[in-house]
Amino acid sequence: MGELYRYRERGVTSLIVVLFSTLLFVVVAVGFMQLMTAEQRASADNELSRGAYDSALSGVEDGKRVLKACMDGTVDCTVMENCTSVIDAGLVSDSGGEAYLQSNSGSGLAGQDYEQAYTCVKVARDTKDYVKDVSDDNSVLIPLRTVAPVDTIDVSWFARSNSTSDTVERGPFGDLTTNLTSKSSWETSRPPILRVQFMQYKGGSIDLNLLDDANGHTLYLYPKSAGNPTLDFNLDARRIVTAFTPTRVKCAPTFLSTYACTASIALPNAVGGSASNSMIAYLRITPIYNNAEISVMPRNGVTPVLFHDLQPSIDSTGRAGDVFRRVQARVEVDDPSVAYPRATVDITNNVCKVFSVTDSVDTYDAGICN
Repeated sequence: MGELYRYRERGVTSLIVVLFSTLLFVVVAVGFMQLMTAEQRASADNELSRGAYDSALSGVEDGKRVLKACMDGTVDCTVMENCTSVIDAGLVSDSGGEAYLQSNSGSGLAGQDYEQAYTCVKVARDTKDYVKDVSDDNSVLIPLRTVAPVDTIDVSWFARSNSTSDTVERGPFGDLTTNLTSKSSWETSRPPILRVQFMQYKGGSIDLNLLDDANGHTLYLYPKSAGNPTLDFNLDARRIVTAFTPTRVKCAPTFLSTYACTASIALPNAVGGSASNSMIAYLRITPIYNNAEISVMPRNGVTPVLFHDLQPSIDSTGRAGDVFRRVQARVEVDDPSVAYPRATVDITNNVCKVFSVTDSVDTYDAGICN
């Protein structure tokens, strides 16, 4: 009887092994399927995200068209406040409140086969600040076009993207009357010296004598571990012969805020006696020794003042399928009738300035410069 019982139990171990092996294979197969599904989903999401980003950029470009049409007077500028600004301006056709992107498939409504469209584009002509990346020893000229009078500008510079370190290298608290360090000794994690120039005149012709006298000012902002955050253009170092030194500005040791250095500079009275008088003014900023992202914010007392038609902001939301991306871009508005030269002559190496005055062509020597 015992042998018969054992005979009936033969193969149970193999059956258990087969069951566990099958279960293991099922688990592995399901794991691979989940992994493949996750990879496909991630790939699809990345593709849709990129498509939505491209759609948003297309909205930015069409937003520029709306802005130009507004400034040319061909469309009502109030449409820029709407999400459907491009459609309301008559630049693209309305597709259910969206503007679809063109595609080359030739089937269906243009763009719908890829489900790419921008859903909202708004354009703001007035902005709270002016932001720009400026490379070493290059200048940016900023017309002070504001919606109201200003008496102070806040200048900030040197963002995290400009530095090779999370910390900010700052100059010692020492004297600045000695020679400045060489450019090769200036650390890449150290904010540049900022040359800030202010120029103004009251319409009509420009009196160069006034620009060199009362209507033109220059400050050199030197990044230090200690300094004065509140300055005045009347501290113009060129006019203080006995103290021709840069102005110390305290910079933060880290990038806890967007910019390492910030200085508030009081503007001189506008031409005519007060800040409320009409004036044409420019701010010229040049970083020295390093690159810098700069930000300029105007205000009147403690009240912020908006720039007008200086660097309009375009806010665009793009869609691809059910994925949305939002892009905010700034647009430079230049006056084509005004040229802003940086210098009369700009060279990399030396320039020969030897010349002679003669009334005879025979005395001209083309090889006089070496």
